[in-house]
Amino acid sequence: MPARQSRPMIHLLRNAALLVSLIGSSIAPWPVTLTSVAAPPDASSEEALKPLPFVSGAHGGSVDFLAFSPDGTRLLSCGGDTIIRVWDAKSGKSLLTIHSKVFSVGGLAYSPDGKVIAATSQDGLVGLWDADTGKEFRRFYFYHDDEEKRAFWNVRTTHLAFRPDGRRLAVPGQNVRKAGHPGEVGIFRTETGERLLTLNGHAFTVFSVVFSPDGRFLASGSSDDTCRIWDASTGKLLHTLRGHDDSVYQVLFSPSGKWLATADLGGVVMLWDPSTGKAIRTLKAHEGSVRSLATNARGTILATGSSDGTVRVWDVRTGRVRAKYQGAQDTWFNALAIAPDGQTILAVQGKDIVRLPFTDGDK
Repeated sequence: MPARQSRPMIHLLRNAALLVSLIGSSIAPWPVTLTSVAAPPDASSEEALKPLPFVSGAHGGSVDFLAFSPDGTRLLSCGGDTIIRVWDAKSGKSLLTIHSKVFSVGGLAYSPDGKVIAATSQDGLVGLWDADTGKEFRRFYFYHDDEEKRAFWNVRTTHLAFRPDGRRLAVPGQNVRKAGHPGEVGIFRTETGERLLTLNGHAFTVFSVVFSPDGRFLASGSSDDTCRIWDASTGKLLHTLRGHDDSVYQVLFSPSGKWLATADLGGVVMLWDPSTGKAIRTLKAHEGSVRSLATNARGTILATGSSDGTVRVWDVRTGRVRAKYQGAQDTWFNALAIAPDGQTILAVQGKDIVRLPFTDGDK
């Protein structure tokens, strides 16, 4: 069979493998023992670290998403149990529980001002909640019409994205009405839920989207092995980033917008210059899929969480691993969040959220 004709089958197999891995991540044994490995230029050392629990049994299912509020005082999480939770970022005390009343939470985001929580269900529903009260005040659908609403598993979301001014929300998914179910990104007006733009071009499902810090650009990662950079106002395609050999599962702009990180299900992370679309550096260390990315406020470190049971902290400028956290066998790290002060990394282990202490001496 020609390679072009075989791509839909590869796409189906990848999505099946992803679903199995996500299910498997919720049944891994806990707790795990973590280690930290420093990597100075002229030597290496290894030091055992005691795990620092933050929240135990955070959700009924695996935790799939973490995010600090913009002011760093709260932590947002969700999982496959349809519950959205807000925690005190210092104590781990539960502050708010939102029963989303959706099929399964597939993506989550804090608005830039911290006042709104957005979430999607994997059947295409998008909901907006008041971040202080947990009251839902708007919901709309990713789909274009009622016929598409009946299509199951249309939106396979890992990350939603608010534009920095909070007035636009980007939702990744796919168009089930077209042959091959190509990837699609919808950009919606948050005040009304009106779809303003549709970004077409990805051959298969779009997993993750992110706006640039100035709101001018949007990056999207897809199971067609590419990341695309779009003009966020017009929807014009500016760059197609090629270099991955597997589905691009996560995308992340640095706080300055000077670099863009992309991570794939083959374990490779790449750094790009978003203004030119040129690759800067390839980070290869993970032996499993990279499922989460996080950076500090200065954009000098990049944390990567993988299905190989490790979290690595990279120096963006040199590409060297500054710290490594190793979990027990069959451990999965599905989500990461770095505190605004850059000194603490929170990571997901199944139903638990733990602290991975990291001292960033380069200030």
